[in-house]
Amino acid sequence: MSALPAGINPIVRALPHAEWYVAITASDMPARPGAASPAQISEWIAQGVERLGEVEVWRRFDRTRALVSADESPKGLAEWRTLWPSRRRANTACDLAWRLHHFLADHGVRSGPIPRWREVPVAVSGREVWYERVNERDIEMVERLGELVKAGAA
Repeated sequence: MSALPAGINPIVRALPHAEWYVAITASDMPARPGAASPAQISEWIAQGVERLGEVEVWRRFDRTRALVSADESPKGLAEWRTLWPSRRRANTACDLAWRLHHFLADHGVRSGPIPRWREVPVAVSGREVWYERVNERDIEMVERLGELVKAGAA
């Protein structure tokens, strides 16, 4: 694994690239960040994670993923607007995340962890069991979210 370039916050290795958008949006990123440096972008990611917590960053990304793939109902659109109240801010966060991704790639650094998959039973019919590939990060975050709910912190 290549070393991170100087000034890049190591949080970028812990979060999948798609979750960077949520973290940047939750940070103090200005409305017009201009030519923000890769180091500054990584700090906004770290700030967003600190502000929301890693589980909440994942939860918001997971809800976004679900809404994009399925729910165009008025309720779904209302939830989308709650998750992403400013289209401009969301687009800016996306652009910044891609800018950092390309910067890291140019330095031989992978953005985010390598996804790992697990076969999980999702349905049983008679003696047949169906399995689905599930990202291990999703499994980990659901377990952590469950712990927070049990502790009354979510």
